[in-house]
Amino acid sequence: MKPRTAEILKSVVRQYIRTGEPVASGVIARERDMGISPATIRNEMALLEEEGYITRPHYASGSIPTDKGYRYYVNTIELPELSEEEKRLAAHLFYQVEKDLEEWLGLAASLLSQMSQSFAFVTVPLVKENRFQRVDLISLKEYLALLILVLQGANAVRELITLEEVASQDALDRLAGHLNSFYYGLTQHEIASANYELTAEERKVTDVILRIMKSEDDKRYESSYYDGWFYLLNQPDLEKSTQLANFIRLAEQRQLLGMILPPEDEAKVIVLIGEENKSEAVKDFSVVTARYGMPLKVTGYLGVIGPTRMPYERTIAVADYLSNIMDELMSEVH
Repeated sequence: MKPRTAEILKSVVRQYIRTGEPVASGVIARERDMGISPATIRNEMALLEEEGYITRPHYASGSIPTDKGYRYYVNTIELPELSEEEKRLAAHLFYQVEKDLEEWLGLAASLLSQMSQSFAFVTVPLVKENRFQRVDLISLKEYLALLILVLQGANAVRELITLEEVASQDALDRLAGHLNSFYYGLTQHEIASANYELTAEERKVTDVILRIMKSEDDKRYESSYYDGWFYLLNQPDLEKSTQLANFIRLAEQRQLLGMILPPEDEAKVIVLIGEENKSEAVKDFSVVTARYGMPLKVTGYLGVIGPTRMPYERTIAVADYLSNIMDELMSEVH
């Protein structure tokens, strides 16, 4: 993208984040002295609209960013430094609670919410994702088998499965043996992305394995900390969201975070915007997630969920800073 066009796009995003109102070309001309006329700015905005970076709510209105426009903006921003006063206050509050993990987590959620003016979450730090160790299949009836899934360092999980065809115990042993040779030591994400040639029955068993592993991984988020419902429920951008009620239900049932958190091998700070989220429950939202802890021992996540019209620079900077504090605290107790 040409520098001038990029500057106009970033100006649209900044203005819209600040005001919540569609941005006209004249507003951009007044905001920054780029030495070009409003007519030229309008032409550049027409090009940005054609390429999907901005859109207009109706023909005669100004422009607002699309998810694609926000993504370009987030990829090119420079994060601000938090003020020294904010840093000192955050550090002081954390070290006041000494080595009490529950108080650390509650404080982190509260600070993240207050400093970002958004809904915030913090997960309890736990060992990395579950890894596959072994699956056994035991024939019970012609079309019925008992699946026993053993995860590394965990108890066995049992589930009845219906088979597509009648299979002898020998056939089930061979099927389990194939999958054991493929999946040993892998996480659910690694199994899902593996490119093995599987039979229809092996695929069906794999789907059950993935569902069980996801369920076991999701349990790690049942004791998460939330703060800042007020900010979320008072966002004018979300008043017409058809997903807000479902979002609240999933959060209350402790299912939300398992649907939105990134795999552990992703970058330390992840920003997902609107349709980039895989879960339908958060496609009206942006999610900023920061990992904390000790990658080879225990890890947790903290983050912010809000409308796509989010003050990204501030939100990312706060999440990154607080995750770094949590890194230091975790290193002191492990």
